[in-house]
Amino acid sequence: MTIQNSSRIDFLTTGVGRGHRFYLEGLHHAVNHSYPETETTLFCAPDISGALARPGWRLINSLYRRGSKSDWFGSLYNRLRSDTSATDDSVALRVFGAGLRRWWRHRNRPLVVDHPLLVKLLSRTKDRSPLIYMHGEMVAPNESLITGADLIITPTETVKEIFFAAGTPNEKIIVTGLCIEKSLVGLASRAHELRRERIENQAPITGAFFTSGAEPIEHCTLLVEAARSALKQNQKVIVFAACGGRLERMFREAGLEEVGLTLQTYTSIPDDEAKLSSVFTELDYFLAPPHERTNWALGLGLPFFMLLPCYGSFAPLNRDLAIKYAHAKTLTSANAANSFGEKIKELQSSGELEAMNSREAGAFLLDINGFERGANAVIKLLEKH
Repeated sequence: MTIQNSSRIDFLTTGVGRGHRFYLEGLHHAVNHSYPETETTLFCAPDISGALARPGWRLINSLYRRGSKSDWFGSLYNRLRSDTSATDDSVALRVFGAGLRRWWRHRNRPLVVDHPLLVKLLSRTKDRSPLIYMHGEMVAPNESLITGADLIITPTETVKEIFFAAGTPNEKIIVTGLCIEKSLVGLASRAHELRRERIENQAPITGAFFTSGAEPIEHCTLLVEAARSALKQNQKVIVFAACGGRLERMFREAGLEEVGLTLQTYTSIPDDEAKLSSVFTELDYFLAPPHERTNWALGLGLPFFMLLPCYGSFAPLNRDLAIKYAHAKTLTSANAANSFGEKIKELQSSGELEAMNSREAGAFLLDINGFERGANAVIKLLEKH
């Protein structure tokens, strides 16, 4: 393993979905912020894998999106990314890995990746620089338990123990705390107190609505109907939607902006974070699938209502975690969505919404500076080589 310049490091994403990339971009930003002297570059695998591999990446992206609606497609996608160990030879490793390995040998820099598939594709590279896997999720399904990385960044001791049990040496796993947007970390305490005051005083409350990167139509439909219900109860609703995506289109067609809904569209994860942080202290709960934003329920104490059904292997584990430690509740059907505003009002009146916002429900029980600590760990590893 060689490293020519420890002040240079690359970041590589599959570009599939939002969650994995969110964690990688957050770490990338933290390194740039805390260590501005370090030269960093963010790459997307389909852009650098070579012409022969690009159709395969398009297929994987398509399978990810179609997997939200079909168990068969979802199963195939999971097999593509999880049916081999880091040292196995396979079609995926041969087709997708060759171009990436050539690219990495040419770059000759330490590399942080956001997906276990990339570890599998790259860990076999000869005479390589350090390879780091950013695992920001609070859960670790089997597909994520790769070996071959020189450092695995995890948020909690529980996740670290899972990777250790799967065969990763203890010294190659670090715990950073939850990976939450830097701008929200500074707002956490004030936002919690303002929520408490509004909920206790029976003041009008505000919900933030999100979907996943795949924007499954089942979730989008529930979000539209839940927003319609909340607006009828004179509650405030802010929807965060990717520009040009299904969620934006469905809300535009629903015409709910005419009755008070705020639709915030974004073009990138940093754009999403900037718009979110500008209103974060106004939020009293959020409605979203149990993916990367589950961190807010446990780390920030923001009451969490979860869209079901679960898609993918991470969501069911996150769902169970949020229910157990943050008193999160589920939204599973059209009937529940149609009466969502009434349910929120009832929870506020009964004191149950305040219980979901309490420190005992998860807020501030976990460290939430995961990105900053992850950046420190990355630089520390580079200094050793």
